[in-house]
Amino acid sequence: MRVRARKVGVGLAAVLIAVGVAGCGGGGGGSGGSHAVQFTTAPAIGDAPNARAPLVRVLTFATDVPTRVEATVSDGGAHTFTVTSQSLTTTHADAIVGFTPGRDYDVTVAAIAADGGRVDASAPLHVTTAALPATFPRLDVHIAAAGVVEPGFTLFGARSKDGKAAFVVIIDSGGEVVWYLDIATSSVARLLANGHVVTILANRTAIEEVDLLGNTIHTWYAAHASDPPPPGGIPVDVFTFHNEILDVDGGASFLTSSDIVQFVDDFPTNENDASVRGTMVPVLDEPVVEFAPDGTTLHTWNFLDILKPTRIGFDATQGLPVNADWAHTNAAIVDPRDGSIIASLRHQDAVVKVGRTDGALRWILGNHDNWEGFESFLLTPVGEPFAWSYHQHAPQLTARSTLLVFDNGNWRASPFTGQPKLLAPENHSRAVEYAIDESAHTVRQVWEFVHPEQLYSPFVGSAYELPATGNVLVTFGGLCTVDGVHSDDIAHCRGTARLVEVHHATPDALVFDLEVSDPDPTAIGWLVYRAYRIATLTP
Repeated sequence: MRVRARKVGVGLAAVLIAVGVAGCGGGGGGSGGSHAVQFTTAPAIGDAPNARAPLVRVLTFATDVPTRVEATVSDGGAHTFTVTSQSLTTTHADAIVGFTPGRDYDVTVAAIAADGGRVDASAPLHVTTAALPATFPRLDVHIAAAGVVEPGFTLFGARSKDGKAAFVVIIDSGGEVVWYLDIATSSVARLLANGHVVTILANRTAIEEVDLLGNTIHTWYAAHASDPPPPGGIPVDVFTFHNEILDVDGGASFLTSSDIVQFVDDFPTNENDASVRGTMVPVLDEPVVEFAPDGTTLHTWNFLDILKPTRIGFDATQGLPVNADWAHTNAAIVDPRDGSIIASLRHQDAVVKVGRTDGALRWILGNHDNWEGFESFLLTPVGEPFAWSYHQHAPQLTARSTLLVFDNGNWRASPFTGQPKLLAPENHSRAVEYAIDESAHTVRQVWEFVHPEQLYSPFVGSAYELPATGNVLVTFGGLCTVDGVHSDDIAHCRGTARLVEVHHATPDALVFDLEVSDPDPTAIGWLVYRAYRIATLTP
């Protein structure tokens, strides 16, 4: 196991999840005293039901009256926990989620009836978990401050940059792996409201929903992709799934970003010379698409139709002559205040808000360069200090209705302005919070976090406010170095990631810091698209 803790925080927590058992409800015993509960089938724990989620175990037994489970899980040391179920049934098959890799456990089992009657297993059950696979990334916990870290677990998708290994991972607040899924993820993964994991697969033509036992529940596929559809898959009228999958209203619909090519006249094809223009240039729009669980398209927001199609930021001409990666839409959220969509367009260096039903542009949060004709939509900065975001990711509305953004910071300049590019060795990424006054059309920077090590992540990343503590979980997901020096050469640099939790205060205080890397110092490394704190492993 390659988890090394320098500062140990709260350890493993385990949970029970019912696994589709047909039993009967109601209580046992009578009013005159508790019933003498009996096992009719002795408790047993089998191997993981699905090899790609190997840390899960299923506890089975049966009793003569309806009972609930009480199980104490212990490795003989610090990892001792009692987990319970709430439902009463005579036949139990409950998944225990929370075992850590490479340990021996004893599980003491009791069955308890509604009237308090109970029966205890005569001997503990033994569980041995395998070590993490050799292909797993190295996890180093630099800080895990018990008592001040947001309670719960952290979920993230991790993928080796060479595509040879990929996992969806859940760790506890001390940085211990408590669940992982061996799946060909693109590293875009999150937890749905129903407690299942959803991930965009590496080919970006399918989305898979998986329960914590590792079973596939649903698969959606891009109907216009050349890949064969997965068995039982649900078609969605898109070409790809790019960088987002967000369940809206607890799964009533989903948001994703897709790809579509339009032809744009008078499009700038040289980022260093505004006079170099093309006729009918193929330009990649990455619209946000909302679709229902049955695959039906509900809304599509095409940004080439909403914004200025000939406006570019640096890297917006990447992909030519095949097509220009003009938008690179990497995130979308719903503003609960009015139902509008807020989307992050990386290669426009802009976060934009559009109406959910009418598709009308509301505002543009981004530098004011080259937006001729769209000046009325630009938010005006007020107050100091203030800095725009560049190539940003993961906008999130906070409890205060401010907007939190992960500012990657690439180049910190715009084409055709004469501004010099800020190169990687002098650059840094940050989490930044903006207060937007939609009536006044202004924006104020109210908070930022720059890691003390001046971390620079030229691609991927996120910043999310945590609900219980107000801390901010920041993912520097695409740290990129060549010979130990920050680099903008994403394709060839060595990749690592840092998952950092910081007090939302001034001065900031790091309370959690985990590094994801490759144990092979010569390997091209790993990336983490985003990380999310989840309160519980049960829905």
